Amino acid sequence: MGLLDRRIGLVMGVANERSIAWSITQALWQEGAELAFTHLPTPSSRRRIVRLVEPHQPPVVLPCDVQRDEDIAKVFAAVKETYGRLDLLVHSIAFAPPQELKKPYLEMSRQGWHLAMDISAYSLVAVCRAAAPLMPPGSAVVTISYLGGERVIPETNGVMVVSREDPSMTPAGMTFSTLAGMAGGGLQTPGIMGVGKFYLTSPRFISADGGFKRVVWMSSFLKQTMAEEFKAVCEREGDPDLMDKIADETVCTDVEGLLQFLEEKGHPALSMPPIF
Repeated sequence: MGLLDRRIGLVMGVANERSIAWSITQALWQEGAELAFTHLPTPSSRRRIVRLVEPHQPPVVLPCDVQRDEDIAKVFAAVKETYGRLDLLVHSIAFAPPQELKKPYLEMSRQGWHLAMDISAYSLVAVCRAAAPLMPPGSAVVTISYLGGERVIPETNGVMVVSREDPSMTPAGMTFSTLAGMAGGGLQTPGIMGVGKFYLTSPRFISADGGFKRVVWMSSFLKQTMAEEFKAVCEREGDPDLMDKIADETVCTDVEGLLQFLEEKGHPALSMPPIF
């Protein structure tokens, strides 16, 4: 029996087999989740995702332009009609005009800025608003951010740093059973390929056996039991507020970032089970 048996999920952002969302999808399927998908509203995008998900024959694979509220509404109407609820939402969407990525930070256009923020950041708010009525207690939302918002990453452009870091700031203002941000660092994805010398962004890459297993944990019923046990340990250690201190934190997908995070908290023994 998998951690996510009978859990219904929607994955937004699978572009191809190198997408972060695709590795997350594989990890979720492995634990028994039943998933629906969205794709860009182009024939080529549909062909790519249909080819990837065909072995599982998901009943909901729909186009969605997150700049169009009517597209978002159609997706969640289909999810409601097909499943009746939604236990898990994965938001892995980002975009910036290619010409903006080649410019120095101070030369980005106002139009390019707004487009990047609308698709990369505001879309999380829009899809969560549409998903909320379908999500019962114990549901989860996971979004993908970028580690460049926390530290300097060589050869990265400011517009993507800001637009992708914003989603990691958003969860604090939302109310779900679980709403977590996962910051990508060292992931060889379609998005990072658009950044000059992407191989300089991290000393190594990680696979689906790395940070993506944390998504499974954050999406499962297990997190509720673990949270209760964690709170009890915090109280026993004499720091009952520790759980609040680390709540809504961004999970770093690079080992060094995760270890640094735990060291700063001073309670490495209280971390979630290691998955690296």
